[in-house]
Amino acid sequence: MVLQLWNGNSYQSIANLADGANRAWLEYSRTNNVAQTPNFFINGLKFKIEGAGLNSGEAIWIDDVLVTGE
Repeated sequence: MVLQLWNGNSYQSIANLADGANRAWLEYSRTNNVAQTPNFFINGLKFKIEGAGLNSGEAIWIDDVLVTGE
């Protein structure tokens, strides 16, 4: 499971959220700022979580997503 952010031209992978373990819950938190990652601070923020490689019968449920900006 990979977290990707849009840089205005394409999605860039920024975090691998899966470690191969069979987990019931996974919590992830990330903080970006303009100085560290200016290419992601564009008008029209987009992100996606790609679940490629899931086996038959496996699923991903996502809840409690919070995005803030200053």
